[in-house]
Amino acid sequence: MLLCTFIYPNASWAQGKGKKPVTTHAFDKPNPSYIFVSAHRGAWRNAPENSLKSLRDAIDMGVDIVEADIKKTKDGHLVMMHDWTINRTTTGTGAVQDYTLKELKQFYLKGPNGQPSSYRIPTLDEFLAAAKDKIMVDLDQSFGYYKQVIEQLKDHDMVDQAIMNVGYISLDSLYAMDLPLIDSVALNVIIGSGRADVASLVGSYKGRKRTIIHPTFSSDTTAFFRWMPKIREMSLGLWLNALWPQHNAGHDDDRAVLKGEPDKSWGWLVHTGKASIIQSDRPKELIAYLKSKGLRK
Repeated sequence: MLLCTFIYPNASWAQGKGKKPVTTHAFDKPNPSYIFVSAHRGAWRNAPENSLKSLRDAIDMGVDIVEADIKKTKDGHLVMMHDWTINRTTTGTGAVQDYTLKELKQFYLKGPNGQPSSYRIPTLDEFLAAAKDKIMVDLDQSFGYYKQVIEQLKDHDMVDQAIMNVGYISLDSLYAMDLPLIDSVALNVIIGSGRADVASLVGSYKGRKRTIIHPTFSSDTTAFFRWMPKIREMSLGLWLNALWPQHNAGHDDDRAVLKGEPDKSWGWLVHTGKASIIQSDRPKELIAYLKSKGLRK
């Protein structure tokens, strides 16, 4: 089983002392005793999604990776927002791209109960500053702003602390785009089960360090699912979502927590799905479960 662990810069953290490292060099060597946990849009159950509060709560929980989404304002600033509009998550309405940053900052983010909070929409710069040296950041919906994101990561000296989601694209195609630092940044390659060319696309990343393959699948009886172990054979990270049942053939967070079947959910993702990284909307409970199974050593 090819799973991922951190490369320890000193022996003290390996013995449970000091701070664990938070760079994507963590994905360079396998260790079956450590499953990474990613908090989807931060720890949003007690804070607005994609907020600095949800980021800090994830850090306090001991989460390895915070997943967050990026949009661009009318005046060219990158901000943390999942939707193209601010209707659902803030006290305002309209598209992110129709507002300047100053205008966006007048609105308040809504909490998980839909009520206004005291938190504002953070910029990517603010988010990176809060995450630096504390947690890896997985930047979803970021590829369209790749060069600007890379520049901001460089400004914070965080290129090796970030993961860029690149969607369904081969490594050869990325090279053809002449993108800066494409060999240095960690890549999260998102694939679906319905593509005929998935084997060749994943194969293009074979041997590339700091590469994560991120499949979604609605059934665990398909040829695609049976093929998935080959991802591990290529020494690539395997990111599985526990978010919604259509992403994991019904082995989701709610099955673990609300139905009380964590072995059939998170345990299945580890032992049958062979995940090295699990993304969750319930990171606190997932970490506790993995610790109970000896999978956070």
